Amino acid sequence: MELRSFSSKYLHFHAPIFPIYDSIANEQLRNRDWYPWKPSYEEEYPAPTGADVQYWRHCVRVLMMAREWPGEGFEPTSRNIDHYVMRYATSLGVRSS
Repeated sequence: MELRSFSSKYLHFHAPIFPIYDSIANEQLRNRDWYPWKPSYEEEYPAPTGADVQYWRHCVRVLMMAREWPGEGFEPTSRNIDHYVMRYATSLGVRSS
């Protein structure tokens, strides 16, 4: 988790298209009560051979959220989604581990 988190933050800093992956973002985006993910997303978007499967799944969740936001009148960037997830998690009292 630590290496994945560090790497995603480093990549995000240099190229904000990469979503941040840490314990807060992972917990929030995996919580089905918070966001109604399609149960079949793993079948629709299988991880490429050799990919970090956990980070791939995280990216797919971010992509699914980004696809729905324009219908709500938003044009999100990866950074917008990262900020949204962090603010929502903070409002719930979730802490990074």
